[in-house]
Amino acid sequence: MGGIRRRCSRLFCHFFSVTSCRGPAGLAPRISSPQPTLAYDVPARGAAEIPLSAVADADARRLFWFVDDALVGVADAGETLFWRARQGTHVVRVVDENGRADEHSLTVASGLGPTDDATCAPRGSGGRGRA
Repeated sequence: MGGIRRRCSRLFCHFFSVTSCRGPAGLAPRISSPQPTLAYDVPARGAAEIPLSAVADADARRLFWFVDDALVGVADAGETLFWRARQGTHVVRVVDENGRADEHSLTVASGLGPTDDATCAPRGSGGRGRA
């Protein structure tokens, strides 16, 4: 729009590193699942659903979940979203509608545990135990 200054959304500014937006007040959401210290085991011949959940500030109503920069879903604050995991190392990110975010790495592998169900084991345990 020529000559008309448009105000960008906080979500846009956050993802595209635009610095002209004023930073949001309040606390960023904190990812509670999946845990970054665990490696998640999925069956070799398929995928498993891993719960995505976060603790959010009182003014956050919706949480946007991304895995490797791709939107995987939107959930109301306090609700759990399930992601159909695939093997590899991924970056899980949650952003609230105010542009506040948290992220961490997640390892999904096959053969960590003794069952065909999705399980998780502390990294480096070789699957000797479930969390």
